[in-house]
Amino acid sequence: MISTGTADEKEKAAKTCTHLLSCNPDNERGIVALGAIPRLVLLLSSSSPPSVQEHAAWTLALLAKSNPDNPQVIATAGAVPPVVALLSTSTPASVQLQAVTILTFLAMSSADTTSAIAAEGAISPLVALLSTSNPDNVQGQAAVTLSYLAASSAEISNAVIAAGTIPALVTMLSISTSPSGQLLAARALGNLPCCLYGRIHQKAAAVGPIPPSVACLSPGTPENVQVEAVKTLGYLAANYPDIQEKAAAAGAIAPLVAWLSPSTRYSMQEVAARTLGHLARIDPDIQFKVASAGVIPFLVAMLSTSTELQVRAAQRLVYFAYSIPDVQRKVVAAGVIPPLLALLSTSSVLSVQELASVQELAL
Repeated sequence: MISTGTADEKEKAAKTCTHLLSCNPDNERGIVALGAIPRLVLLLSSSSPPSVQEHAAWTLALLAKSNPDNPQVIATAGAVPPVVALLSTSTPASVQLQAVTILTFLAMSSADTTSAIAAEGAISPLVALLSTSNPDNVQGQAAVTLSYLAASSAEISNAVIAAGTIPALVTMLSISTSPSGQLLAARALGNLPCCLYGRIHQKAAAVGPIPPSVACLSPGTPENVQVEAVKTLGYLAANYPDIQEKAAAAGAIAPLVAWLSPSTRYSMQEVAARTLGHLARIDPDIQFKVASAGVIPFLVAMLSTSTELQVRAAQRLVYFAYSIPDVQRKVVAAGVIPPLLALLSTSSVLSVQELASVQELAL
């Protein structure tokens, strides 16, 4: 009925598949075994009514989510061209959302499929979906998909950047009224520098992600959004003095130091310690500002927590103390010697250089 019935019958058949998957994901195997995927792909055609396209896309999105083998089956069935076509501005937002979701899972499945998505012209309409005039869930899913596309190859990464992804994500982060939209924008901005091997940092900084990322550290922002904003600041700041200066000037230091409080979850402390380390990695002035913001007692306390946090704390103490006598004295006065000596005798993950620096500081 999916492939041969009337438009109403096709819609009912697609709805039934959607309902079966929504109610019980275990139905996925039976639906796939009956050959539903190629038939559902056919329903994505522009000749199908929007209601049929929506339910067919919804079912394919559920199938793509439910089994890691299905995205490749969906791509092999010829889904890429009709799914990309559904990104058009003339397509209802509900259909666009399902189309972008399908592309997300297809982009995760293989390099060949990712290349096919880019070659089909998906990047520009995906960037257009980042516009704040679109629903938050559509914007967020488009951000996720673009991140996966950018991670696949340098060529596709360059195309993603050239299409205006970074300014659009910065706008999402700055003015989105949805915490989920902010979360996905921050996560996408954070992921892009990693997958572009550093080439994006300067371009990203030029369009202003630092102030909105710092703004996301305010107490009223949901915790998961704050975490992604902290990660983004760390990725952008690593090894780039001008970005480190911009982050410090935008007020990043105080909220990051506050995250090191013992009342904060260990995972959040670790992320904040790493980001502060990036900010204070090169510039002695920033190192001194971080130390003056009260970071040292928190880092000393972290030496007595979990192993990973101990290592992070020791690394940051080395950065803050080794080259600045005034900071060095503050570190020693904060009671660092006993826990550092204990860490020195047990740590197997600090580098030789870090061990030597810790030993010099401790002795």
